[in-house]
Amino acid sequence: MIVQHRYLWHDRKHSNERVKRALWWAIGLDVALVLVLQPFRPVLVVGDSMVPTLRNSQVVLAKRFDGAAQRGDILVFHWDNGSLIKRVAALPGEDDSEGNKVPDHHYYVLGDNSKVSVDSRTFGPIPDEDVSMKVVYPASNK
Repeated sequence: MIVQHRYLWHDRKHSNERVKRALWWAIGLDVALVLVLQPFRPVLVVGDSMVPTLRNSQVVLAKRFDGAAQRGDILVFHWDNGSLIKRVAALPGEDDSEGNKVPDHHYYVLGDNSKVSVDSRTFGPIPDEDVSMKVVYPASNK
């Protein structure tokens, strides 16, 4: 009986290990699918225009732009053969910092570090079709 008991214990031990291994594989597969299927992407911050909120060489997490932004959101958008990261300061129909109305389907964006930022004060409001992502981490509202 003792020998049989040991064999049963041995079988249970291997069975538990197989269950644990299968569980870890399932968890790993779930995590991989979430990362691949979710619209989140890491974005590297280049420059000091968003200091103190975002630092040069900091990596932030952004999601695909869904067409809706709120004042205070940080957007990634195409500009001059590259991408910029700026904060929404005025929405369509609102007055920008110079007292002009922001056109429909455009955003007035500013860098948090106004001394060094090239932003809507230089190039005007950006069309929403140029926006590619919205920063979600770190939190994008001031």
